Amino acid sequence: MNKILIITPYFYPSNSGGGGQVSIENLAFSLVENHEVEVLCNLYDVKLKKNISNVDFQIYKSLKIYYLNFSNFFKIIKIIKEKRFDFIYFNSFFSPICIFFQFFFFKSKVKILSPKGEFYEGALKSKSLKKRFFLIVFRRINFMQVFHATSTQEITTIAKLFPEAKIKLARDIPSQVMSISDRLGSSTSDKCFKVIFCSSLVPKKNLEFVINLLSQTNLKVDFDIWGQIVDKKYFEKIQNLLNTLPENINWEYKGELLFKESKFIFSNYDLFIFPTLGENYGHVIYESLACGCPILLSKGSTPWENLEENLLGYNLEILQPFKWLEKIEYFHGLNLDERKIRRNICIEYIRQNSDFEGIKIENQKLFIK
Repeated sequence: MNKILIITPYFYPSNSGGGGQVSIENLAFSLVENHEVEVLCNLYDVKLKKNISNVDFQIYKSLKIYYLNFSNFFKIIKIIKEKRFDFIYFNSFFSPICIFFQFFFFKSKVKILSPKGEFYEGALKSKSLKKRFFLIVFRRINFMQVFHATSTQEITTIAKLFPEAKIKLARDIPSQVMSISDRLGSSTSDKCFKVIFCSSLVPKKNLEFVINLLSQTNLKVDFDIWGQIVDKKYFEKIQNLLNTLPENINWEYKGELLFKESKFIFSNYDLFIFPTLGENYGHVIYESLACGCPILLSKGSTPWENLEENLLGYNLEILQPFKWLEKIEYFHGLNLDERKIRRNICIEYIRQNSDFEGIKIENQKLFIK
């Protein structure tokens, strides 16, 4: 049994970490079956602008979770410094808490760093100067032992930045708690074409691209947006763009969609449009397909590069918006029976390709010296 410390920006009971939080919680809950696992995360949830806990640490599902902020900083530092962890796992490269503790555990023998899609080209463009600076510093210091890549595509992105790095591959663990929906979308009809965008409302998710697409079509579309408002100024920009949409686009911001609610929501839509600039795994993609909702997805930015060949949707180049419009028209033109066929294909694909046990074994092997 190994002693493992996981360092991550967000963890239970926060709801702000998106897919990255889902990934690390699933990893932690699977590891605790065979190892002693402790978690260190931020007490102050920047996105929610409040503390997520009223205690310094708690036990949750056999995990000991430390909540770090200024008031308890030295207390928690003392606790974890006295412990001898076999592995230190960082669930981000650029998160401040992970950057700080990379230096704090400078002499630790085994550190595992998972960039969670942060090295994709689109993701690096956001706050690029700060990110380039940290990349240069880390390359020169060269004290990282192992990178965790969650796809063969991410191995390539890591190797480009750190050619000499040791990289281990282990896919992200999907959430088994999600029941795969057989619903066919009760509100779906030939006369109503429902499109969803679902993700945190930040530039990396590229909602502006969807809005610009819809502004160029004469098709009648019901367009719903689900996602947490992370930056009020950015959301104001989004609202201004939405207000310029023509009358044939009936749009509505629906609020934040929690993971436990997704299985009841995605099944009501005909198409998920997601031109993200970078996803480590894309739990929201998995959720959409498991509920029978096909996807238009940006090409080269997620591990889900096989949509077209499996009739799940299409992977499209961001620089070719006319292709996106063509596919929107295609899905809009499907009759009710054709949409149901598409839904069943998506549901069946997830049923047959959810290798939970195999993925768990891959992740266990990360923690073998």
